[in-house]
Amino acid sequence: MRHLKSLMTSALLCSALLCTAQNMGYLSRTKILEQMKGYTGQAKALDSTKIAYQKEIEGTKRAIDEKLSSLSVVYKPLPGEDLPTLKQRMNKVDQERLKLLEDENKMLENRIAGYNSILEQKYKTDVATYIEKLNAAIEAYAKKNRLDVVWDTDTLGSAAAWLNKAKDITAGITDLLK
Repeated sequence: MRHLKSLMTSALLCSALLCTAQNMGYLSRTKILEQMKGYTGQAKALDSTKIAYQKEIEGTKRAIDEKLSSLSVVYKPLPGEDLPTLKQRMNKVDQERLKLLEDENKMLENRIAGYNSILEQKYKTDVATYIEKLNAAIEAYAKKNRLDVVWDTDTLGSAAAWLNKAKDITAGITDLLK
């Protein structure tokens, strides 16, 4: 047991020494992207489009749910009764109305898939190019300055209790992108 503890302590010490031996830097992707000409406008436009699509989808879904509720309330659904069982108790006209609601829901699902495709394409053409440029700049900077690791403080969050400001390469990357 003592041997295992000393082995684990040695391994921890070695990994700590290796980490300190690495040449590291850190940056804030958000700060850099905000300074890249055009990025903020493109990102906001994409977000606005996404929000508009979400509102439209939620409104349509709510309308379908309300129609379904008003159609089924007449039949007083039993606890745990599913829609196919309820449909069997409906008259022919209400069964057709239910079929129309099911079709409307399928159309909504198709619209959602279409909107997702549009958003993905807009991301690729309007936003991803900035991120690709940033990634290329980070790689070029890291290679030029012989950095082994570059940390992103945006994703690190509160995991780092303290960072040496001399290792902040945000300004260097920003300058490289100008």
